[in-house]
Amino acid sequence: MLSLTVLAASLLAAPSPGPLVAESIGDQYPTQYLIKNKSAAVFLELIITSKGRIAQCRELAIVGHEGLGRTFCRLQRAQLWRVATDSAGRAVDGVARILIRMTVPGTEQADIVRRQEARPDIELRVNRLPPGRQEKFDVGVALEIDATGAVVDCAVSTADVPAQFAKLACDSARQLKVTDVAIAGIPLPHFVIGQKVRFSLSGQEAAAAR
Repeated sequence: MLSLTVLAASLLAAPSPGPLVAESIGDQYPTQYLIKNKSAAVFLELIITSKGRIAQCRELAIVGHEGLGRTFCRLQRAQLWRVATDSAGRAVDGVARILIRMTVPGTEQADIVRRQEARPDIELRVNRLPPGRQEKFDVGVALEIDATGAVVDCAVSTADVPAQFAKLACDSARQLKVTDVAIAGIPLPHFVIGQKVRFSLSGQEAAAAR
């Protein structure tokens, strides 16, 4: 039987958002795209300062209407984020890679946009998942990164993760090198980034679970 993780609360935490841009029609929906029934999903990378402000926003990918998608960084600028903290509990720069959607329901483009999901950063094949999970199990982790891009600490941010899966998630994440984060071409020397580890059933087990 899988046992649940019982750990003291970690001080290490990735940045987390306040209210995000609305996923459907809302006050922030640009009028010129709303009246034309345009929808978009955008994968964003945000660098959040130790004060909770957005220092940099860039689009990693846009699905749907590109013009609408290009407005998402501007709309995010006013958002205040909860800051990242390192393993000592100090506020530090943080990196978040998120998916945001804006859709006009009932349109073909909206249907395509709504099918988009944030891809995992790491995917692991396993023979079984926790009870109640059919084909996949996503675990969020916060990673503390040093000046070389190496992971120096890892904490699971998803609640009630079985101990075996928590250990596997962090053991795998510790193998990463995160060297592609920079502001104006200057790499961040120390930061915390949120990542998603996906556990999925291997072929035979996935077929049996259906």
